[in-house]
Amino acid sequence: MNSLRLRFLLGAALLLLLFVVLTGLALQQALDHYSEQAEYNRLQGLVFSLLAATEVNTDGSVSVNTTDIPEPRLQQPDSGLGAVIYSSDGQPIWQSPSLLERPAPIELPAPGEWQFTKGEQYTLNFGFEWELPDGALHRFALQVTDTASPIASQRRAFARQLWWWLLGIALLLLVLMLALLHWGLKPLRGVTRELEQVRAGKQDSLQRQVPREIQPLADGINTLLEHERRQQQRYRNAVDDMAHSLKTPLAVIQSQSNPGENKIIHEQVARMEQIIGHQLQRAATAGRQALRKPVAIRPVIQRLLRTMEKVYTEKNLVYENDVPEQAQLAIDEADLMELLGNLLDNAAKFATSKVLVRHENSGNMVSLVIEDDGAGIPEKDRETILKRGMRADSRHDGQGIGLAVVREIMTAYGGQLLIEDGAAGGARIRLVFSAPG
Repeated sequence: MNSLRLRFLLGAALLLLLFVVLTGLALQQALDHYSEQAEYNRLQGLVFSLLAATEVNTDGSVSVNTTDIPEPRLQQPDSGLGAVIYSSDGQPIWQSPSLLERPAPIELPAPGEWQFTKGEQYTLNFGFEWELPDGALHRFALQVTDTASPIASQRRAFARQLWWWLLGIALLLLVLMLALLHWGLKPLRGVTRELEQVRAGKQDSLQRQVPREIQPLADGINTLLEHERRQQQRYRNAVDDMAHSLKTPLAVIQSQSNPGENKIIHEQVARMEQIIGHQLQRAATAGRQALRKPVAIRPVIQRLLRTMEKVYTEKNLVYENDVPEQAQLAIDEADLMELLGNLLDNAAKFATSKVLVRHENSGNMVSLVIEDDGAGIPEKDRETILKRGMRADSRHDGQGIGLAVVREIMTAYGGQLLIEDGAAGGARIRLVFSAPG
């Protein structure tokens, strides 16, 4: 998870989800408590109404005038609301018309005691005593049950609405947080765009005013860019100074010898000039810019292949450039020319009939592959030929520094040089780079 936007968004979503769940549970708990209390108060009021409408006869039987009670459901069969009066032995002696079956016996609560239970139905029991005209006390219990409470149905409907409202609020907050995140990361996007301008060579440093929290980052990038420019200039000056310093002694040596009589000296002086120029160029490689505009690969290869056709005309080789037009690398064009020049020269030198160049893209890695159909490079010699001055084949001219130079350039750019067996039996050289950003 390398995206700041994704990290912030995921963190905000988790916190928001936790808040919504905890808030919903707290409100649900409060709603349940309120609805239970309201149900208790409703059933208690019904008990008082039933007691007011109850008459106990001298024989201990009871009668209730339900028409005086403002609760029509007691008169409706199977309405879900029922009332029962129990005698002292726990047996029912009266039940409301709404009950279709005889209630089961219960254990009577103490006089004046309220027993409230909840679950699939709400039940309220109340124990009381009734004094007859002869002074005798009779214990009774009044039970009210409701399986279709309007308060319960309203509570369930309200709970569903509550969770939908919370979900809607959470989504709205998430959208607002996403907008806030987009606005908050705007300075970083500006820095990214400016870095692309630096990479493309359109500006030399970051110029945008940024928030103070990321100002040290911008200052650090500018310092790095300035240091790199100065270092590159120092390398360039050193190269120029060394080139001028060596040019005169070499010219003197060459002028003091007779070209016809001292052919070897002239050849070695020329070779010394080439080696010095090459080594000075390698020294400058370490000062190349890290932020660089990508260059197209195919045109460079085409130029080099035309050169190889002229150098190795007598071999009548077939050259195939399978690199697509859109392929690019973030590399200095001169370094790319030297990389491919060394490798194509080796491939043409040892090839029998064909040299192939192709481009491979795998995720965030890009490979350039140069392959020939020559004798190949034995596995035991592959590490040796990457060392300076070492050659696996002494039958061909050369100083043994070509592949070593290629590896040095690849190392400077953070890439890899791999030697493999080619499909046609020759050598396959693979240059692996990071894909341009």
